[in-house]
Amino acid sequence: MSRRALLMIAVFSVLASNSFAAPVTGWTVVNPSTGAATTKPLTNQSTNSPILGNGTEDSAAVVALYASISGPTDGAPDVSLANGEQVTLSGFATMSGIVSSIEQFRWGLFQESSAPINAIDWTGYMASNSSNSGGGALRAKTAGDGTTFAQSGNGVTIATSQDGDEFIDETYHFSMTVSRFDNEVAVDASLTNADDWTQEWRNVIVAPPTAVTFNFNRVGFLAGSGMHANRISFSNIDVTTSPIETVALRVYADGPNAGLVEIVNNQLESFEIEYYEILSAGSLNHSDWTSLDQQEGTDQDLEGWEEAAGNNATVLSEYRLFSSQSIAPDSTLSLGKAFDVGSPQDLRFFVGLTDGAYLRGVVEYVSDGLAGDFNADSAVDAADYVTWRKGFGTSHIDDDLDLWRTNFARKVAGGRMVISSLPEPSTIISALAAFVMVGSSGRIWMQRLRHPS
Repeated sequence: MSRRALLMIAVFSVLASNSFAAPVTGWTVVNPSTGAATTKPLTNQSTNSPILGNGTEDSAAVVALYASISGPTDGAPDVSLANGEQVTLSGFATMSGIVSSIEQFRWGLFQESSAPINAIDWTGYMASNSSNSGGGALRAKTAGDGTTFAQSGNGVTIATSQDGDEFIDETYHFSMTVSRFDNEVAVDASLTNADDWTQEWRNVIVAPPTAVTFNFNRVGFLAGSGMHANRISFSNIDVTTSPIETVALRVYADGPNAGLVEIVNNQLESFEIEYYEILSAGSLNHSDWTSLDQQEGTDQDLEGWEEAAGNNATVLSEYRLFSSQSIAPDSTLSLGKAFDVGSPQDLRFFVGLTDGAYLRGVVEYVSDGLAGDFNADSAVDAADYVTWRKGFGTSHIDDDLDLWRTNFARKVAGGRMVISSLPEPSTIISALAAFVMVGSSGRIWMQRLRHPS
């Protein structure tokens, strides 16, 4: 089996181990203003397709509906996002007998951090419907405000929506994804139906001091009084947790490669990018940034990468106007030592794709560089021996060679140290002793060694 196939299997195994999808069951209905129990009709509460109301007038109005993500808990999160992970709530809601109204249907992901289980003082994110091209908002809720999760008055509005049309009897697909990027989250949400009724929010950043939570154990819905709903039939409600499908920015915070910044594709498929942007309050090292434009050499203007105007310690960005850059799985694009070592680790990273999508990338700070990687290409191989021979670390040259021997055939891939199948270092040293000074033929051999077929 090829090394590429083995790598793909290994990466897939990691992704699978960090992902889960589970239906949400065990529903409770309460008064949305007080959190007290209500007598509103609810059936199928032990499934992920509960039915609110029985078809009589207003039997599905003035009610909040919620459930635990994986069974009742006393505050421990059922989902706890690490950097680079996301959680998605999705499902369908079929409306019956409703009156078109603004922000009367709401859905969201929450964390209840204290017993007893009720609808009060949850932290999380909630979206609401628009109607006739008006209304609709995305809000962050804060624990300790004394209100139920379904109330909007004490929530912080983080984005508004002017999409959609008249909100009528129809089947709607709802979704909400919360993605963690270091100490911030990005919230995406949408509400759509088969008749092109659409409202959506994309990449809404939530950062301190606004309430930020990475933990979730509840999902919740509101059917407000203004809807006058007779029945809302939910179906296929589930919560999925998975790694974020995007490229990453690897930053070496210390070690031999301290300051090095790389764009990394940790995914199973190639990414085609035509723009990237790194933002910071002042932690970027513009003078040691090696742009992709610089690495291209003397190409014509607008032929490949172009540095954007105004790059400095707060922003580094480049673009391609007429083509894109493909980043294959398990590959990197080096940007030189663009991080100011010792500065706050506050980088934000964004990429533009060829289909017009604008993605936020994960920033990974590597706390221990790869010793022996003298040419800073994230791999310890024969090329590093050549760099060493040319004078790297002359004050401790034997110690440096020991580092190279120890870590030979190791590389950083997907933020993890892996071992490749290159020959033993002693074999490489013997071969290089004969070929390192032989000119062009030696360079061709070196190239083949670095990229064995």
